[in-house]
Amino acid sequence: MKKAIKIKSFFFVAGLLLAGSPAFSMSEFSAQDTLKTQKIKLPGDTIIIEDIKTGEKRKIKIILPGQDDGIITVQKSDRVINLDTTDKKQNKSVSKSKGPKPIFGITFSRIDLGLTKPMVDGSFKMAGENEIFNYRPGKTVNFGFDVLQAGYRFNRNFKIYASAGFDWTYIRLRKDLIFDPEGSPYTTAQPAGEDISKNRLTSTYMRLPLTFEFRSADQRTKIAFGPMTGFLLKGTQRFRQENGDRVKKKGEFGYAPFQYGAFARFGVGNMGIYGKYYFNDMFDNSPANAGLKNLTFGLTLGF
Repeated sequence: MKKAIKIKSFFFVAGLLLAGSPAFSMSEFSAQDTLKTQKIKLPGDTIIIEDIKTGEKRKIKIILPGQDDGIITVQKSDRVINLDTTDKKQNKSVSKSKGPKPIFGITFSRIDLGLTKPMVDGSFKMAGENEIFNYRPGKTVNFGFDVLQAGYRFNRNFKIYASAGFDWTYIRLRKDLIFDPEGSPYTTAQPAGEDISKNRLTSTYMRLPLTFEFRSADQRTKIAFGPMTGFLLKGTQRFRQENGDRVKKKGEFGYAPFQYGAFARFGVGNMGIYGKYYFNDMFDNSPANAGLKNLTFGLTLGF
């Protein structure tokens, strides 16, 4: 049903109903204006609005799903609200789209928590010279995160960036062994002479990954991969003696001063999974047949 409505200042307020149309955008008006509320019953779904000054007519179709005699509340103002028929609104929305731009800044992201699985020639069994590292699988873990990043976003779906952060690997040892902080575990391992508990050997690295990240059209699904390096910051051994005293030793413990490998991540939203593998031995100057490598996998947050 069609109904002609002649409007003075009310005509321009009725333009609020057109705000969703890409052909119209509404200029801002003062928040101090006194507004009145008027309810209009719509017997039909089509009305014609006429500008009494220019004679211009526009047709509006209003659909209220599942309702008969629907009621729409219109804010009525004593001021004239101008309608801008240009496509500035549309251009503004386009300008907000994610285009090419550099990436740089401080961050706290890609928070990793997973299991560490030292391995030799594809086997997770610690045998031979690596028997001293016989570990508890559920308590040998990895934790890390990034604090700096710099790179370039080419479009909404692809970016490359380098980042810097910290990475800890905790090896929970089964054997009651003590290591020299300044020597290699392979040559300095000594029995503790008593039952010790919570015997843990830890490495702390500054990690430096280079990431190639791809995102789906809706920006929710992400996959990333790339090379990763790291520099040793310190090594630590902690354990508890029979009398309850806690012991903490700091040093290098023979850890490789530089490590290199590769990583991959897959996520939906802010959660995902990750995995990484280092190509060089975990310990520097390790025996020729030791070949102890670091494999890690788990959950990642803020990806």
